[in-house]
Amino acid sequence: EDGNFTWWEMGGGTQVKKIGSHGGVLALSFAPDGSMASGGRDGHARIWDGNGTQKRDWVPSEGNLVLETIFTDDGARVVTGAWNGEVKSWEAATETPPALLAANPPSIETRLTQLEREAAEKQAGVDKTLAALKEKEAATAVVQTEIDSLRGAMAAAKTKADETAAQMEGMKTAAGKLAEERGKGVTEKEAAEKQIAALASAVPAPMPEGTPMPVEVKEAIAQVAAVSQTVDSLSKSVLEKKLEGLNATLATQDAELKELDAKLAAGQTEIAKLKADAEAMAKAMPEKEKQLADTAKAAADLKPAADAEQAALAVVTRNRGRWLAAKENKLVLAVRNEAAELAAKIADLKEEIPALEAEIAALTAKLAAAPPPDEAETKKLQKSLAANSERFVEAKKELESLPAQAEEKQKAADLAWEKYQAMLPK
Repeated sequence: EDGNFTWWEMGGGTQVKKIGSHGGVLALSFAPDGSMASGGRDGHARIWDGNGTQKRDWVPSEGNLVLETIFTDDGARVVTGAWNGEVKSWEAATETPPALLAANPPSIETRLTQLEREAAEKQAGVDKTLAALKEKEAATAVVQTEIDSLRGAMAAAKTKADETAAQMEGMKTAAGKLAEERGKGVTEKEAAEKQIAALASAVPAPMPEGTPMPVEVKEAIAQVAAVSQTVDSLSKSVLEKKLEGLNATLATQDAELKELDAKLAAGQTEIAKLKADAEAMAKAMPEKEKQLADTAKAAADLKPAADAEQAALAVVTRNRGRWLAAKENKLVLAVRNEAAELAAKIADLKEEIPALEAEIAALTAKLAAAPPPDEAETKKLQKSLAANSERFVEAKKELESLPAQAEEKQKAADLAWEKYQAMLPK
């Protein structure tokens, strides 16, 4: 009440040091490292090092009397209790705002019910947000697929147009060669036709009737005319055969040229269509890219919310796991208490049985003493002997059965402890 706290030498009671602190020191506790936390009537709580040097000063509960201060087992936090009922947990080394603790906390079962309800609500929110995110991501994937397909189609159209143009160049070259060959064929045909006409005009006129000449000359002339006619006939036949072949070749070449012209025209049409398709796809691309950017942004905008909701759900889930473990720990403590009670009872019996044996021996000796006790004393001794003997038998029976029970109870406690440890959130 004088506002000081004082060190004393324990053996002789000599005062070592006195520190002025509060206007009435109501609480003082030590940390493992020797630091001290004090509280008092002035509404302040303070931390001191082991030599009494002040390290921190704060007002936990709006100036209300600080009735309790205590360090946590690791010395990292100080818990204060004030006159107004507030219990707060403070970080000893920082200015972090305190955590307000419930002085009359709800039961584990109540906490679990609340947490399960909260977890269900948060899970519903997470599911809804994730479903929306999945929908946006799916839409983004669809648009991306469409863009990839459009780009592929544009590239394919260009490739096809290039291939068609290359094929057309080949067909133009082939058509040029074919036209050149056809020109040569036409020239050969015209030459053959001229040769046939020349043969027809070169037939010699027959000798006039009555022209005087020797018979031998006439026969010779006739023979020459016959031979010439035969030669001319053969030459004409060869030329006509050649002309027939040339006409057939020219007809084939004309058909091929016509087919090449048709293919070239079709190629020009196809190239025009491919270019038109590529231009149409190129015009559609900006809109698709904008659609992709919009859907990707919508998904990106949802992602932080989904992450935050999942993180909040994880906190609730972790808290629920912690309180489920706490519920299991109640069982651990109960079973340990039972095991401890059995062990204590066994220890008591081990002390009681020898004491009973000694008492029975003493009573027996008194009854057998000479002179013997009087009748009243004898009855009293016999009654006490009977009671002690009965209790001795009961105690021995209990001592025989209890160790096995204690062992089983200890095993149950160990298993419950392992289960509790496994349930603690990692």
